[in-house]
Amino acid sequence: MDKKDKVAEKQKKYIYHYEKLCADLKAQNRKKIEVLYSETKASVFGLCCAAPFVAAILFSYFLLNTNNGKQHNIFYGIIILIACFSLSIIVHEVLHGVGWCIAGKVRWSHIHITFEGDMPLCHCDVPLKGRQYLAGALLPVILLGFIPAVIAFAIPNIFLMIFSVLSVVSAGGDLLLSLRVIRHWDDMIIDHPTEAGFVAFTA
Repeated sequence: MDKKDKVAEKQKKYIYHYEKLCADLKAQNRKKIEVLYSETKASVFGLCCAAPFVAAILFSYFLLNTNNGKQHNIFYGIIILIACFSLSIIVHEVLHGVGWCIAGKVRWSHIHITFEGDMPLCHCDVPLKGRQYLAGALLPVILLGFIPAVIAFAIPNIFLMIFSVLSVVSAGGDLLLSLRVIRHWDDMIIDHPTEAGFVAFTA
């Protein structure tokens, strides 16, 4: 069995488990609400959600720091930026899992880091309350996007600011889903294993 077959087999198991969870909650006479997006829609709508935050970061940085960039070594700054952002892609997904483990008191064995092509994805295979799901959804953008932006304002460091902007943009899909899950604060949420989104079950 080659690598693609192994990935496909794992996805089948995740989907089977996901459908079983949905069936169990539906059997409790809960109303099912699907919040799922295609890859294209998630990218476009996610970018729209990230845009106001990116604009705020850029505006604030250049308003507070009118003499940025001159004190930095451009070449080494770009190298470090590329290395850090590349590493942050996997860290981003791990932070989703950490957030769900902490907020939902979920064991790490229920968190799965998978790959769609070359991109990592994080999936939680147990139901969570809306507020617990929200915590895991927002943790990466807070730690990798918003906090570095604040530090970049204080230092100042234009490369750290760029890193924060890239992190916020890459978390656009998370911001999109967070806006949707707020409506289901106390509902049960099941994370979809292969698509961008979740299914909510209301009481």
